[in-house]
Amino acid sequence: MNFRDVVTRWLDQAMPHRMPPRLAVVDKGWTGPGEGKYAVDVEIIRPGDHERTGEVLREVPLNPIWAGLNGRGLYSLPSKDQLVIVECLGWDPVFPFISGVYGDRYRAGQYADGQFVLTDGKSSLVLDNDGLWSMATAAGSLKELLDGIVDQMKSLQVLDPQTADPTPLYPSTIAALEAFKATIGGVLK
Repeated sequence: MNFRDVVTRWLDQAMPHRMPPRLAVVDKGWTGPGEGKYAVDVEIIRPGDHERTGEVLREVPLNPIWAGLNGRGLYSLPSKDQLVIVECLGWDPVFPFISGVYGDRYRAGQYADGQFVLTDGKSSLVLDNDGLWSMATAAGSLKELLDGIVDQMKSLQVLDPQTADPTPLYPSTIAALEAFKATIGGVLK
């Protein structure tokens, strides 16, 4: 009998129903408020070839990225067919939970070292190392959008109440818009 057999026998005696971390594919997500509503149904797969085993675990809870009292936190259910890692508290299969997304099929979005990125794959919210926020969609960033609005406002003309002729904005109004634009630049990238 080799060392591996001895350890396996000992584990079989000490924890007869143990379940080490395993890979699974998400079949369904459970959403909505309340206890047990941040969970997924998964099917266990074999590592390597990713063949489905037929073993289905229902309503397996996920770890929120951050959770606090009163429902605070960041929540994002894995998509259907996403590969996840299933672990069990104390290796006891009665207490499974999703410990993370398996990186084999995961494609990261655009990010740099030290950034906090929140994205849905189409738009993103980024906190940079320099403390600046950026929000971007296919239409452009929020800063570009706000800068464009300010620039358009600066070119507006108002009607002179005396003559009813269009006149440009007062220099003080343009200065206030420039100050607003500078403030935007100090917060957004």
